[in-house]
Amino acid sequence: MIVADNEREPMATPTGARRFVRWSDVLGTSCRDLEGWELDPVDGDDPRTPEPGRSDTWLARLNPLQSAAGPWRSGGRPAHGIYCRPAAVDGLTDWAAAVDGCLIWRWSGPRMRWQSPLVSPWNPILAQARTLDDLGFRAPDLGDWNRFTAEAILSGRKPGGYFGIRPRRDMRRWVEAARTAGIVVQFHARGCWAYAAQPGTLGDHFDLPALATEYRRVLPAELAAEQVAELATLADLDLLTAAENHETYSVAIGGLALGYPPEVTAGLILARRHRAGHLPQALEYGAYCPSCRQPQLAAAVEDRGTR
Repeated sequence: MIVADNEREPMATPTGARRFVRWSDVLGTSCRDLEGWELDPVDGDDPRTPEPGRSDTWLARLNPLQSAAGPWRSGGRPAHGIYCRPAAVDGLTDWAAAVDGCLIWRWSGPRMRWQSPLVSPWNPILAQARTLDDLGFRAPDLGDWNRFTAEAILSGRKPGGYFGIRPRRDMRRWVEAARTAGIVVQFHARGCWAYAAQPGTLGDHFDLPALATEYRRVLPAELAAEQVAELATLADLDLLTAAENHETYSVAIGGLALGYPPEVTAGLILARRHRAGHLPQALEYGAYCPSCRQPQLAAAVEDRGTR
C-alpha cells in the first residue's frame, strides 16, 4: 500500500524506541562532503525543486547560526536537489533529496527508464513535508504540504492527491480555478478537504505498456506479475478513483495515482520480506531501510535472485 498524502509515520528502531538520526549514519560517511554522490540529471530541471536560501526566521535572528545553510556540500556549495549514487547492492541506486545543505529524504530502488511530467521524487516528499527525522532543528521549512498538493495538481505536476485548504474561502477559490482548468474534485469533511485529480484515465496520462516493460526488466517475474497485470487491466480507470482508492490497488497503480516514482515502488516490492521484520516505516523509502541503514540493503533484495 502507498501511504496517503496526509499520513506520516515516525522513524523507529526495531525495538520501537525513537532515536535521533545522525547525518553521518544516513549518508554513510563521517565527512560533510557528498563525495560519491552526484546530482541526478533526470531530475535536474524539475520545477518542483524548492528554491534555495533559508528564510529569515525569529530563530535565525536569535541565533545567527540558524541562518546558515545545512552541513552538506557538493562541490563546495550547499547541496540542493536530487542526488544519486550506485547502491551497495548490485542493480540498485541510492537517492537523496537535499534542500539548502540539509539532507531531507533518502530512498533506494532500481533505476528505471520511464518518465512522466506527472511523476517526481519531490511529490511524495513535499506532499507530506517529509524529513528523515522529527527533530526539525536544522531541517528547512518545506512549506504547507496541503498547498503544495493543491498547486501541483492544478499546474499539472501531480496526477492526484488528498489535501485541505483553510480558510474555507481559499478552498472555494482553488476549486473554482481547478474546475475551470478541468480538474476533477471530490469533497470530503464538510468542504475543507478533498481528493482531486487530473481529468481522464491512467491510460490517457501514462504510457502503461512501457511502464510494465520496465517492471518486468527490474523485478523477478513473480514479483512483477501483479503490477503488470493491473497496469494492463486498469488503463481505463479514472485518476480520481485511482487516487481515492490507492490503497486497494497494487502499489504500481497506487503510486502512479499520487505521482510517486516507480523506482520507489519497485524498491518497496523488492524490500517487502526485509520490511516485514521491522516496525512500520514510511513506504517512500523504497528498498532503503532507515533502521538498518545501508549495510542491510542486501537483505532487502533476497527475493530478486539472478537476472
